[in-house]
Amino acid sequence: MKFDLAMIEPVGGHGGMDYYDFGLCSGLSHSGVRVILYTCDETTEPVYLTFIIRRWYQGIYGKKSILIRGIRFLLASIRVFTDVLWKRIPTVHFHFFDVGILQFGLIALAKLLRRKVVVTVHDVEGFVEGKGSLRLAKLVYEWVDRLIVHNQFSKTELIAHLLVPLQRIAVIPHGNYRHVYPNLLKRKVVREQLGWLQHEKILLFFGQIKGIKRLDLLLEAFAELVKFQPNARLVIAGKVVDVPFDVYQSQIDKLGIGHKCTSLVRYIKNEEVPLLYAAADLIVLPYERIYQSGVLLMAMSFERAVVVSDIPGMLEVVHDGETGYVFRSGDVNDLASVLSRALEEDSIREKIARDGIKLMDEYYSWVVIGRLTADLYLKVLRTDVQ
Repeated sequence: MKFDLAMIEPVGGHGGMDYYDFGLCSGLSHSGVRVILYTCDETTEPVYLTFIIRRWYQGIYGKKSILIRGIRFLLASIRVFTDVLWKRIPTVHFHFFDVGILQFGLIALAKLLRRKVVVTVHDVEGFVEGKGSLRLAKLVYEWVDRLIVHNQFSKTELIAHLLVPLQRIAVIPHGNYRHVYPNLLKRKVVREQLGWLQHEKILLFFGQIKGIKRLDLLLEAFAELVKFQPNARLVIAGKVVDVPFDVYQSQIDKLGIGHKCTSLVRYIKNEEVPLLYAAADLIVLPYERIYQSGVLLMAMSFERAVVVSDIPGMLEVVHDGETGYVFRSGDVNDLASVLSRALEEDSIREKIARDGIKLMDEYYSWVVIGRLTADLYLKVLRTDVQ
């Protein structure tokens, strides 16, 4: 059954959501949904399109005053909903990282115009930590026909903190990154390009550097690891979000592992991403709390073995010894032991990496996710959730 959908996602290329948007819209198109993606002017259109893009949210980011950007956002939204009405699109799909006045206005306008509304909640963590307005979020989500989260853990947290009825929440996984980086690069070739030593065993800590991601724990474990794995090297790549990197640098100096660490503490350009993953032997995610990890899915999409902590957000994807390695969260000694074992067993590690990318291709394929999401739209169109 073919039907029309408005995907309203203003972040797009400004915040790296364009890859997600393109994957989801392509998957939906594969299932027969006629999608129009309304996004920002910083989004670059992909070469091959199976859906329509309208970059109508223009000038909503930058150095202009918040008032000017707010007016631009409002005018763009009015234009979008006028188009939705003109084309008689019955369902709109939003993507929220928090709930504020802008999100409230979008949902209110959509319901005023009697559209069916689906919202993907990308950041449950903000509500749990009290960063967002729980009262406003509860009000907004009462109006929504369906909420999508990416795993069971997020669903449990959403029910607990926002009291959303169970039947209104659907779990649909975040898709892989195979459509973004379809060609896997050779480790040897990339290391020659980067000037990195071929004989080293390289661990990669990638992405935003936050306290809850426990780089400090990894540094402690790495200091133990190099006693038994002298060829090990730790590469840290990403921007600092909260704790200043000077804190970690002091720890590195105190542990005496500076000669074994490569720090790329900055924004990592898109073209650098596949090089870093390809050059690595192991991707380490020692997080103490996470709801959804793009780094995890990206690592597995690059056919790289992962080491993760045994927290719910990780264990829904990684099975120890099958699709990755798992250590006890917060346990330095166990992390060091697991890292050592992973680096020693080359053949097993490579098999785990192959099984990981197989999982990405089968369960986290955007074609599969598009079908699941399209089925959800049909349920929304056919029934009213009480």
